[in-house]
Amino acid sequence: MKNRLSKYISFSLLALLIFTIISCSGSKRLGSAQKAYEIGEYHRSTVLFNKIYKKEKNKYYKGEISFLLGESYRHINQPRKSNSMYGRAYRFEYPHPELALFYAEELRRVEKYDEAIEFYDLYMEKYFGDQRANNGKASCRLAQNPPPHTKHKVEKLRRINTKNSNFSPFIDPEDPSQIYFTSLAPYKKTKRYESQITGQGLATLKTAIHNARGEWQEPEYLIPEEPSTDWEDGTFSLTDDGKDAYFTRTRYDENGPMGAEIWTIKKMGGRWGEATKVELGSDSLIYAHPAISPDGKTLYFVSDMPEGFGGKDIWKVEQANDGWSTPINLGSQINTAGDEMFPYVRDNNTIYFSSNGHIGYGGLDIFEAKLIEEDYWDIKNMGQPINSIADDFGITFHKNRNAGFFSSSRDNARGLDNIYSFEEPVIQIVLYGSIKIENQQDSIPQNTKARLIGTEGTNMTIDVQPTGEIMTLLKPENDYILQISSPGFFNQSRKISTKGVEKNKEIELSFQLESINNN
Repeated sequence: MKNRLSKYISFSLLALLIFTIISCSGSKRLGSAQKAYEIGEYHRSTVLFNKIYKKEKNKYYKGEISFLLGESYRHINQPRKSNSMYGRAYRFEYPHPELALFYAEELRRVEKYDEAIEFYDLYMEKYFGDQRANNGKASCRLAQNPPPHTKHKVEKLRRINTKNSNFSPFIDPEDPSQIYFTSLAPYKKTKRYESQITGQGLATLKTAIHNARGEWQEPEYLIPEEPSTDWEDGTFSLTDDGKDAYFTRTRYDENGPMGAEIWTIKKMGGRWGEATKVELGSDSLIYAHPAISPDGKTLYFVSDMPEGFGGKDIWKVEQANDGWSTPINLGSQINTAGDEMFPYVRDNNTIYFSSNGHIGYGGLDIFEAKLIEEDYWDIKNMGQPINSIADDFGITFHKNRNAGFFSSSRDNARGLDNIYSFEEPVIQIVLYGSIKIENQQDSIPQNTKARLIGTEGTNMTIDVQPTGEIMTLLKPENDYILQISSPGFFNQSRKISTKGVEKNKEIELSFQLESINNN
């Protein structure tokens, strides 16, 4: 889990420049394979390391190559291959301090939970108290005994997805029929447009429209021109007025990737202008996965800046007169020793993010964080089926609906990402009531009242028609009391429960008022 960014280093352009510092004892033997690995060209490094391994005789170097192959496959999201390589490195007794941890995490990703726990325990014999291992074991227990699935309905977007990865969707706030997303589909099937990190196409931003017939139109490039091989773009975010967009860009020079940066672009007259870089700090650091607040005043992003909690953390800056304020870390409730990435701002008090450091079901899981008070967040895992044993990330919501899109590598043997829709079905529970007086059919007293009190806090008066009819909507999973009162008549009440109701339902109640004078 920790630093398993390869897929995201490439796909979301988070950190193409990360140099993983490993023992260089075999650097001369490994040559170009080691160099490819160090600059993040993980797809290329797997090819080169496999060739070298076949010729290597020395046990130590075979273990080192196996470990680096495990790392490379982990980075391009192929857990079955990374498992095999880590296992081989372990059998060769390769002395990397985190080998047992990495092996455990990849075992968990292929649902070998008992074996994973054994290697977590082995790792903690030397590194007791490591949050990654503790949360990893807890995640195994969660996966072995998961709570019931949520009511979300999840479906793959057939027209949008291709044979390559597509991920990080974002719904246009002004036009919910339009989405933006990152695509690794190649512009042309040539080496010029192929990424050495993933073996797929260079990352570009695309947009697609859902037409009136309910069909997705063919995706188009956000900026309709030939994609540049000098940079890759991804992870798009847009202000509520649709005028200012932010995205991640990784530029290249003759030596390879120059690092992940955040860029911004404005829409004027229905067209996007020139992109400019957002200055946030030192060029030597990673700035990626921008998420702009609806009002455009707060920018959340991912970085490896110092003073973090390990891996990649989520930070924020506030709009200032001359740019942006000093970055602020969102704190230890959100950030862990693992990686927190792909933030999404739903409103001023609710953000969503993906993490492999919190307790979850697989690789990256999607979490909801609600700001209860200053610096205190209520964080919950979105549960299954939003989350899975694979990587789930990059969520976006329709306004005022528990529905939207997210990306996931589930059900894909190659570890590729696809975009999925999700929706929590809206259950309509309608209460119909009729109030009558014995031997009186036409009307009831004018001051007849109906009050509904619910366990979720409802305390409301329901309009009573002259004919005695009432109607209102009830919320699922609640208990209610409906009280009827009318001058000169005894009060009446009924209990109503909507717990366990999983589909639309009509509840009908009838009341017959009894006169006080009859007694």
